[in-house]
Amino acid sequence: MKPFRLPSWLSELVARYKKSVAIALTLGLLASGCAALLMFTAGYLISATAEPAITLFSIMVPIAFVQIFGLGRPAARYLERLISHDWVLRITSDLRVMLFRGIEGRLGDPTHEKATGEYLGLLSDDISHLQNLYLRVVFPTAIAYLLAIGASILFGCFSPLFALVVLAIFVLCAGIIPLGALVLTRKLNERIKRERASEYAGLTDDVLGAVDWILAGRAESVLQKHASCDSSIRASEMRIRMIQRALSLVAALVLGVTACIVLVWAGSTFGSADGTTRWIAAFALGFFPLIETLSALPGVLPQATTHEDAIIRLGEYASTQEAEASVSGDAHSAENAVGVIAAGTVGVASAEDFASAVKAGAAEAFETRNCADVQEDAYSVVVDSVSYTYPGARARTLDAISLNIERGQSVAVLGRSGSGKSTLARCILGVLEPDSGFVLVDGAPVVYDAITMASKVAYLGQKPYLFNRTLRENLTLGSDELDDKTLEYLLGTVGLGQKFATLEKGLDTLVGETGIGFSGGEAHRIALARVLVTDAPVVLVDEPFSALDRETERDLLTALLDACANRTLIVITHHLAEIERFDRVIFIENGAVDLDGSPEQLKAQSPRFCKLLAFDRA
Repeated sequence: MKPFRLPSWLSELVARYKKSVAIALTLGLLASGCAALLMFTAGYLISATAEPAITLFSIMVPIAFVQIFGLGRPAARYLERLISHDWVLRITSDLRVMLFRGIEGRLGDPTHEKATGEYLGLLSDDISHLQNLYLRVVFPTAIAYLLAIGASILFGCFSPLFALVVLAIFVLCAGIIPLGALVLTRKLNERIKRERASEYAGLTDDVLGAVDWILAGRAESVLQKHASCDSSIRASEMRIRMIQRALSLVAALVLGVTACIVLVWAGSTFGSADGTTRWIAAFALGFFPLIETLSALPGVLPQATTHEDAIIRLGEYASTQEAEASVSGDAHSAENAVGVIAAGTVGVASAEDFASAVKAGAAEAFETRNCADVQEDAYSVVVDSVSYTYPGARARTLDAISLNIERGQSVAVLGRSGSGKSTLARCILGVLEPDSGFVLVDGAPVVYDAITMASKVAYLGQKPYLFNRTLRENLTLGSDELDDKTLEYLLGTVGLGQKFATLEKGLDTLVGETGIGFSGGEAHRIALARVLVTDAPVVLVDEPFSALDRETERDLLTALLDACANRTLIVITHHLAEIERFDRVIFIENGAVDLDGSPEQLKAQSPRFCKLLAFDRA
């Protein structure tokens, strides 16, 4: 059986709060110690008051200790819970920021397909696992072991041989039996984790596609499938609980027998001398709190396996360096990152004239390269001898491709799947760093950071996501610097003026998750308006018409061209519909430019373009 070990990034994260950890463990041990000493003192006091020659003075000290330990136990327990929960919540707070940045790094590529259920589980379920690992596994186990060692030392002060016997019993109850529970439940826990992960992803997918299931008349079968999976998980959990309770009962019986042995030992040790018999009940009663603490370990230790996969998944997105950055970084960066991931752009705007009112929120931080031979002022995007090969691929996806796109041009980039057009877009976005060559955007080298590049390139994907919030919040992404007049102008710019006029609540209309209540074309227009919030000089659109009918496609292209009239527009598309409306057409083939020119030039000079155009229209 492979032992469970905390990864280095998590250990270093915990080490930041090592003082709190030490204080919490000390208070937990103090609370359990107070419980044992309370019973110990009570046993002594009971025996003392049973003696015929008892005096009030002789029992005043034991009574005082009963009060001290009786009040000390809940006070220490409260402080222990307060401090332990405080530092665990601080760790999970740091971890959430760290994970967000890790996920942002992975999803900085806005064309990346995300598994919604995976990230929901990562940010909620897995962090809860980490929280429970410390509060329900590490803390109780550490306190139980410290208490067992302390009790063994106490017995050793009176009888070293008997202390070894008690220590051996503690090893059995606190070590061997819990490890047995861990071995017996490990396969069941792994099965539950697999089924739960599959159910999480499947349920997320089915919820997002609930309308299709209902319309297909399959909703009942889908519910039965999830109910069956849930029943299987509950059955496995029941078996685990039965195993844990059975082993906890065995540990409790062993410790109960040990309590009788302690009673016999105390009787033989203290029963022969006058004045010492009161210690018999003290040791016998003082042992009982240990039974409660140690007998729970068979149900506690196996829980570590339920958290193991969560720690591994978290480690894929976290590192020690990211953890350090998450503590020192400000919250504003994280808030900006939300906009990058959700909409591919970050920005704020004022309310005067739209062209001058929109202000970009991302800061410029561009590296310096030797690009003196390029006329930076003449072009909005410069791609110079860029090559890129994906890890593990044999052939280059981009092969020394070069492009100069003038400011204000509308450019259609076409090509077959795998030709390299999406890879080129990612290089322009700053998601992929070329193996060779360089890319300039608005006269400055691309910085491979999504937040920084958001002020240069605004991105609109083929599946724009609309949040389950108001229309205003979907447009502004939480910014409070846009007034209603500017937002209404934005909606009119992208052709939603008539739709907006029919909304009773106006900008306070609840859009609904994934754009429920709006057509596909309207959802694209809302996303386009969100893109236009920034004054990014380049707008990059990836397959915006893939799921739209021809009429909606034509209307959206009109809105897109009109809204981006003063910007450089790059549209990645898979067909040639309405291609004549672009200033320039670029065909990518095998990572290189195969055709390049205006639609009129290509019609006149390229037979291949004419054939492709005729085929697409047919």
